[in-house]
Amino acid sequence: MRHVFYLFLIIAWTSCISLNPPTLDSGAESSGPLETTTDTLYRISVSFYSKGAGPDINAKEDFMQYIFRFEQKHNVRLNYETVSWGREGETDYCLRLAGLNKIQEKSFIEDTYSLLKQSSLVHIEENVSCRQQR
Repeated sequence: MRHVFYLFLIIAWTSCISLNPPTLDSGAESSGPLETTTDTLYRISVSFYSKGAGPDINAKEDFMQYIFRFEQKHNVRLNYETVSWGREGETDYCLRLAGLNKIQEKSFIEDTYSLLKQSSLVHIEENVSCRQQR
């Protein structure tokens, strides 16, 4: 009899657990997945990550120097967001590249790939959202 009671208790408890995660109800019905607007996307995101011994500091310094030189050469200001997300100094640099013309934008992206291709601890993505701050 005691086993039947425990079985009933387990069934009752599991039936109370929702399979859908809780959501914030803003009062509006959603007809599908959330859309990502161009306002939330960054033209390029450069992630310096680690595999246990910290990120590639030299690659990070080279990238920061490249940004400085690019700004000086083209007389522009590259605004970027820095997101630190790891325990060993992992960092993302998210750039919208607003204010650049198409040729400058293409040049910046190609040169970034070329500059950082030697490092196995750098990941570059285009047209993505920036990682959320920890």
